[in-house]
Amino acid sequence: MKDCQMKDVEKGLNINIRGGSSDGSIASRIELQNVSIAGRGTDGESSDCGIYLWTNYYPDVATLVEVSNCRIYNFTKGVGITAYVSSLDESESAIENAGKQMQLDHLTIVGCNTGILYGCHVLPVIKNSIIAGNTTTLELQGTNAQEDKGKNITYSCLYGTAKDDSLSDYGTGCITKDPCFADAASGDFHLKSAAGRWNGTTWVKDTVTSPCIDAGEASAAYANEPSPNGNRANMGAYGNTTEASKSASGGSTDPSDPSNPEQRCKHTGTEVRNQKAATCTAAGYTGDTYCKNCNKKLSTGKSIAAKGHSTTTKTQKATASKDGKITTTCTRCGTTTKTVKIAKVSKIKLSKTKYTYNGKKQTPSVTVKDSKGKELKVNTDYKVKLPSGRKNVGTYEVKITFKGSKYSGSKTLSYTINPKSTKLSKVSAKKKGFEAKWKKQSTQTKGYQIQYSTDSKFKSGNKTVTVNKNSTTKKTISKLKAKKKYYVRIRTYKTVGKQKYYSDWSKSVKVTTKK
Repeated sequence: MKDCQMKDVEKGLNINIRGGSSDGSIASRIELQNVSIAGRGTDGESSDCGIYLWTNYYPDVATLVEVSNCRIYNFTKGVGITAYVSSLDESESAIENAGKQMQLDHLTIVGCNTGILYGCHVLPVIKNSIIAGNTTTLELQGTNAQEDKGKNITYSCLYGTAKDDSLSDYGTGCITKDPCFADAASGDFHLKSAAGRWNGTTWVKDTVTSPCIDAGEASAAYANEPSPNGNRANMGAYGNTTEASKSASGGSTDPSDPSNPEQRCKHTGTEVRNQKAATCTAAGYTGDTYCKNCNKKLSTGKSIAAKGHSTTTKTQKATASKDGKITTTCTRCGTTTKTVKIAKVSKIKLSKTKYTYNGKKQTPSVTVKDSKGKELKVNTDYKVKLPSGRKNVGTYEVKITFKGSKYSGSKTLSYTINPKSTKLSKVSAKKKGFEAKWKKQSTQTKGYQIQYSTDSKFKSGNKTVTVNKNSTTKKTISKLKAKKKYYVRIRTYKTVGKQKYYSDWSKSVKVTTKK
């Protein structure tokens, strides 16, 4: 497998080679080259692993597993490489040969909880690699592993190791200096170089040179590295590749050395990076100040408090047919922060819609409620316009106009004033008829209506006679059936315009006609 990438993985590669034929032989080998495996970061688990190797020793295979030029990183809670290697033959020479069968060359292992976990009694060979920025560089399990520690790790950079690690735990050519990655946080593990570093597009020059350049094993291949290459391979995943950083000519390569160009920089050109404007809901950042020449951060910025919303309100007023609403909106970001419903006006009533003339002004009260039953306030939420007069017989209109900050529109309701009633003073029987007499009611009346029926409840068979003068006080009804019982009642009326208004009917009087 070569030239591939894996991102946000729980388990990168699981290589398990066990068994084989009766004599321990195996027909093939495993090779990984230029593979990038990135873990899940803080979202991961302790069981996460970049590469898991589990093999037995096979006497007839020179190199069973070869992993080269690979980048394994961001297994924040897990392990970069877990290696469980055992030998069918537990002699010292067999154990040593078993370790050589697993070659891990030019690796970069960064940002893991454990860089490498060794198990069983065989130590794989690791060389020309960078194991940096891990909580623990090497964890050993098994008697031989604990005794030999990291002697099979040679010509490698071990930086940022646990406090109990030391170079004495590892093999020849190892260093413990900052490898000076281009941008480890973004997964760029090219080594900084004053002579030239590949940034993915072109070659750029840094003011510092990594100590891992030209620090690989002297016998390691380097021909694929661009010139100048110091005739020696670089450590890490880009060693002996066309993207290997170039060798610097002269000067210190250690960033902690005072003679290094970065230490001598006067920081005459600066720029602000990482600045972020504050929004209504999120804090901002003033930005960090960096030297443009040596790329050093000169000062750390400060947090800028979130601005908070600056709001304005807009009201859509409720009417008698539609709900309204009050919308609160931020003038800076346009976010609607609050919407309040205004219930529509739905119940508009007069306390009374029918009156009887009494010579005085008669005015009903007004009640207005919204659809939720809340009573609105007169002169605040609405006003009432009363008609003139309101004393004589007729129809009167009351106009209710909605007002204020929440309501609009209007509604007109009406009520009537009817004539005053009269009553029958005497009903006398006549031959096939009767004579009705009543009390005169001349104020706000035009005349009278006399109604008679054989039904005491006047539900059927009613006959009505109109008397057009309000000065008349008696009326004879004839041509009825003889010796028939009738029920008689009377009411007043008045005509206003084209409409007639009637008083209530009087109490009925019973009469039986004569023969």
